[in-house]
Amino acid sequence: MTTKPSTPIITNEVEGRKRMARMGRNNAAAVAARGAEGAFLRASTSKKSGKEILTPNTTEQIVLMLMAIEAYDWPLTAHMKKHHVPARLYERGVESIAADIGYGSKLTEDEMEGLELGESLPLMREKLERGRQVVSKHIASLKKKGLVLEVRPPRWSGSKNTNAAYLLLIGDDEENREVLAWWKECEAAGWNRR
Repeated sequence: MTTKPSTPIITNEVEGRKRMARMGRNNAAAVAARGAEGAFLRASTSKKSGKEILTPNTTEQIVLMLMAIEAYDWPLTAHMKKHHVPARLYERGVESIAADIGYGSKLTEDEMEGLELGESLPLMREKLERGRQVVSKHIASLKKKGLVLEVRPPRWSGSKNTNAAYLLLIGDDEENREVLAWWKECEAAGWNRR
């Protein structure tokens, strides 16, 4: 006896992309819009003219983009309302972002060249720690700009480690107020006690 699969077989890539749920798509668009508005510009000095110019801080924007695509989108869905699931909340931690931007523990062939047996593990740890520092620096900058709000600090209890939670304030003022109000409602319903 054969059973029918619970989901239809996807026959081509285009069909697969249409069916795939894309968490963070609206969030990513909001981050891109903030970039177009100049939210990630920083002052630097032109080597040619010696004058101060504004240039984009692309790493900062990438950090926020990675947070955005891992958070539930705004506006809310019926499922999110029913289960008090917060929108625009990033909880995966800085290590995940560090790995995504290239600070993961795997070493490149160039980094491995000339290493003795046993030297790679400390170097991998050092590389990941450097990544954590870089990402933390960019998150601190995003917090100062009002694009990220830490709603739960990291917690350590015994062997359990809970990452910090960051609310992404990437919309306009009214939308950000709504996102924050929804977070508070979710928190009151027990989200933050997990």
